[in-house]
Amino acid sequence: MTMQELKQLRSIRAEITRISKRLDRLRKKSALSDDEETRELIKELYNELKAHYKKQIEAELKITRQIKLINDAQARLSIEMVYIDGCSWREVAAKIGGGNTEDGCRKYLNRYLRNLSEMSQTE
Repeated sequence: MTMQELKQLRSIRAEITRISKRLDRLRKKSALSDDEETRELIKELYNELKAHYKKQIEAELKITRQIKLINDAQARLSIEMVYIDGCSWREVAAKIGGGNTEDGCRKYLNRYLRNLSEMSQTE
């Protein structure tokens, strides 16, 4: 698992949110004026949204499988909370406790992933 894979999951979710909002606006517009062009655009956006949901599910499944292999509880919890559950680093720090700050938790995970990446490159 790399930081790039985790960021990709976050980006897919952002795209889903953007497409969903656009789709909602078009549905409202189509309720006011039902033209063929708007209906076609709604259909295209719906298909795009389905494709992004599929990508999200595949990425989450891959990452979830990799998370289960992590022995470090803080790294595992941080990844789950931030990248799977969408929590903030503040929420992670509060959950982990022990005087950890949001910045400390973020740096800890970055170091963990960097070390993981370096170890996999040497194998």
